Amino acid sequence: MILRRKLSANILLFIEVLLLVLIIITFSLKITILNEKYVIKQLKKTNYYETLYEEIKDTMKYITKKSGYNEYIIEETFKIEDVENDVNKFVKSIYKNKELDLNTEHLKENITNNLEEYISLKEKIRTEEQKKEYVNKIINTYKNEIQLSNKLNIKLDKYIKINNILNIMFVIDLIVVMIINKKIFNKKEFDTLLFSSGISLIGINILIKTIKFSNIFIYNNIVSDLIKRIINKSILSLIPLALLIIILGILIRFWNNKKIEK
Repeated sequence: MILRRKLSANILLFIEVLLLVLIIITFSLKITILNEKYVIKQLKKTNYYETLYEEIKDTMKYITKKSGYNEYIIEETFKIEDVENDVNKFVKSIYKNKELDLNTEHLKENITNNLEEYISLKEKIRTEEQKKEYVNKIINTYKNEIQLSNKLNIKLDKYIKINNILNIMFVIDLIVVMIINKKIFNKKEFDTLLFSSGISLIGINILIKTIKFSNIFIYNNIVSDLIKRIINKSILSLIPLALLIIILGILIRFWNNKKIEK
């Protein structure tokens, strides 16, 4: 009978640990990968906008040369700020499940004006069809680089909602299990719960780190490096939380022992 009661109490404690770990993981996802502001912050930290700006310009230069024009046609037709605004729009469209509306009229106007000026100065003969084809190639290059050629066609709003629901469910379940544990077995093992959960989180962190995220390749090197950084940062965010609850568990245990001594 005593053995059965001990086993039941340990099973409930295990469930408590599992639920607390799941709460922390879902919370960590909420403030990192599933957080639009966090991702935009990482874009700034990794100089993503500047790197992408140069990448777009290089591609446009290649198209311009191949079309028999001079590179100056594309100079100062768009700015880093334009790239930043449009990339942020793209990120928001993923998180808010909204249609991406890229306004490239200003870019189109600048390219067309520079092209007409170049043709006039060099006295080159180009049909309207040829000019239109070149301008479209440049505009499509810009759009494709901003929205990754629609290859990252995911909408995260559903995952955000699911994660939030799970987080609330795990919190409610944990409270219920703790009440049951205390009511039936009169257990006050909050320090053990915290300590065990912290150790579990560190173990999960070490386990995830064995996965080779360096092999991830999505669209190009710029995007791949960004995604790898966000994943690594999200994993690392578990460590401070794990250490915090371990320290809290130790302090509670120390406090309880002091009370017993008195």
